[in-house]
Amino acid sequence: HMRGVNLIPFYSGTENVFHFKEVLYNVLVFVPAGYYLTAFGSEKSPVLGVIGTTLLSLFFEITQWIFAIGATDITDVITNTLGGFSGMLLFFIMGRIFRNRRVKIINILGIAIEVLGCLLLGILLIAN
Repeated sequence: HMRGVNLIPFYSGTENVFHFKEVLYNVLVFVPAGYYLTAFGSEKSPVLGVIGTTLLSLFFEITQWIFAIGATDITDVITNTLGGFSGMLLFFIMGRIFRNRRVKIINILGIAIEVLGCLLLGILLIAN
């Protein structure tokens, strides 16, 4: 059980090591959230997409604190919001490149990743 709150951005306690991988993972995990929030609700107002990803990130951080399943960290909120914003940019860039097919293309990629994830999970379950 771990319950703590860090309100100093990019500070990791007494360690002097910058946790680049954790920051990168937090950004990457929220790219799809930003993409889909923009695609299915706030395409006309990108600010709503940023607010949506920030609120989603805050929800996860508060849930971690309530259930003592992780440390609540402002860095996570910042990097998750950055990931959501990156997903929004990806949506607009794909719109310029693929026009009306961007949602169809991302859904096909999403299905492929889901199938691959299920296969990997099945392999892990069989191996144990």
